[in-house]
Formats: sequence, structure tokens, C-alpha cells
Amino acid sequence: MMPVNIKQLTKEYATRRKLSDFKSLMGILPDPNKILQQNNYDYEIFRDLLTDPHLSAAIQQRKMQILQMQIEIAGTSEQVKRGKKVLNRISTFKFINECLDALLYGFSAMEVIYEYDEFANELIITDVSEKPQEWFIFDQRNEIKLRKKDRGMYLFEAGVSLPDFKFIIIRNQPSYENPYGEKLLANVYWPVTFKCAAVEYWQDRVERYGLPFLEGEYPSTASDEDIKKFEERIEDMLESNILIKEEGYKLSFREPVKYDLGKIFEYIANFHNTEISKAILSETLTIQLDSSGSYKVADIHREMLRMLGTADKRLVELAINRLLQFDMFLNFGEVEAATVKLNEAKDETERGNIVEIVG
Repeated sequence: MMPVNIKQLTKEYATRRKLSDFKSLMGILPDPNKILQQNNYDYEIFRDLLTDPHLSAAIQQRKMQILQMQIEIAGTSEQVKRGKKVLNRISTFKFINECLDALLYGFSAMEVIYEYDEFANELIITDVSEKPQEWFIFDQRNEIKLRKKDRGMYLFEAGVSLPDFKFIIIRNQPSYENPYGEKLLANVYWPVTFKCAAVEYWQDRVERYGLPFLEGEYPSTASDEDIKKFEERIEDMLESNILIKEEGYKLSFREPVKYDLGKIFEYIANFHNTEISKAILSETLTIQLDSSGSYKVADIHREMLRMLGTADKRLVELAINRLLQFDMFLNFGEVEAATVKLNEAKDETERGNIVEIVG
């Protein structure tokens, strides 16, 4: 049998430190997303996408699958009582909604706010607040740090370590190469951008050539001054609906020539809406019914949202359980905390350990 190097086997061998390309990056790992790289790592490029109505509707559908659930707490009677006390102090709706932002931006950094109760000698969790993604950076060990800033510019250098029990980090499908997580908004960046450009151009064409217009005729003997006065009278008429003209001058109301060109822009917009639905909901039939049967659409819709909800709620459950662990450890030491699961709404008779999502 060949000799075994136990020391070598029990340590990570293929590391970034052994690659020269990473030695010049001041110990940090930039986000590998190409869109962020081309826009100076400014997350506003993604936040601006949320003004698109179709995208915001798709995101709301996905989030509501989780936000309509109930929080079920499991544990001893004391653990359940403590867990309810923690969750009832914060806006659970806001907390869960911000946890789900990790799907959109790759990760969500939630800062836990405490107050110290001198009478009870306890740290009380009063709020959990999401902080902007651009405030954070990952190092070569895939550990998240608070970024440094100088003269209004974020620095690409080693950040500041986060204090223990102060942050809850939620990440969507992180990997060794990409600890920042997968961003759904990156997948819809070009569909939304191209759709907005097409609609803007379409709107401009409609305003220019798609509205009724007035056509004036003047006699061939009219001078330039006469033509200018006639034009001014037409403009005045648009305000007063009164026109006084001399003999030989004519005014007619013309409808624009009708083309099917608008259908091209409509097709482009619908095509990009379909791509947006695929990226956010993994299907396209529930926002755009078109000619599909409503029963079949509803059936596909329920099944797809159920599968997405099963995966999404695990991110939220992880965050809530981490919050309850923080509370128990800081106040009672190394003791087990209550655990939570998100489930569909139950009947009133089954609500013993239920916390409503409110706020």
C-alpha cells in the first residue's frame, strides 16, 4: 500500500492563493458577473430593471408563493414561546421579502439590530434590515466582508470582517467560483433592455406618424408671408377651435395611413416578456394566456410555483432559524433554539405553533 500523506489530504489543495492571477487583487474576489463588471459593479443597473411592469409582476408572483405561507415553530414549549417572542418583535413580511431578494441579486445581507434590556439582562432583536449588495465583497476564502470606501468610490481591496451574530447572509446557488450567488435579474437584463428600447422607439413613431393631422392648402399666388400667417392661424385654431381664412385657402383633417408595422413591435415586446417569464417563473403561460386553455394554464402554473416555492422557502427557513439561534446563543449560551418551517395556511384548529407573516 502506498504511503498516505494525511496532512495533505486533510487540507484544501487547489486554492486561489496558488494562482498568480489572484495575487494582485488585494485578497478579494470580484463578482464574476459580466454585466456588473461592465458597469463598475453598480447594482443600480439591476434595480432599475424593476420598473418594467411585466418583470415586477413575475417577481411578485414568485415572492407571494412564500409570503402567503405561515411560519410553523417546532421545539419545546419554552423554545416555541421564545421563538414567537422574537418573531413578533420584527416585521416578518419585510424580513421574508428581503430574504427573497437573494434570488434577484444573488445574495442578501441582513443586519440584525439589537437593544440591551438592562432589567432582564438580555439582548433583544428589534429589527432585521437588508443592506445594499454593493456594500459587501467576498475574499479569496469566499468569506463576505464589508467594503471600504474612499472619496465616494468603493475600493477593490481587502474589506472589513463582519462582527459575529450581526449579519445573516442568504445566497442563491453560490459556488466556489461565484460566492456572490446566481442573479435572476442578470438573466433578464437584456430582454428588459431590448424591450424598453423597442417600446420607446414604437411610442416615438406613434406620436410622430400615428396620430390624425391637419393638412392646409394655399393658393399658388400666396407669398411666403401669407403662408407663414396661414400656418400661425392653424396653430391658433388648435387652441381655440376657430379658424378664419381667406378664399383660396383650404384646411382638411387627415387620418394617418394604417399599416401593420405596429404588430412587429408588439411581437418584439411579447417575445421579451416571454423570456422574462422563463427566467423568473421558469414558465411563460401564467402571465400571458394567449390561446392556451385556461384550465391547462392554471394546472401548469400551480405545479411550477409549487416547485419554485419548495426551493425558495428553504432560503427563508435558513434565515429565520439563524435568527432564532442568534437570540438563544447570545442570551442563554449553547442551547438549542426552536426551528421553523414555512407551510401552506392551515385551519384555525391547527394553529397552535403558527406565527403569521405580518408587517
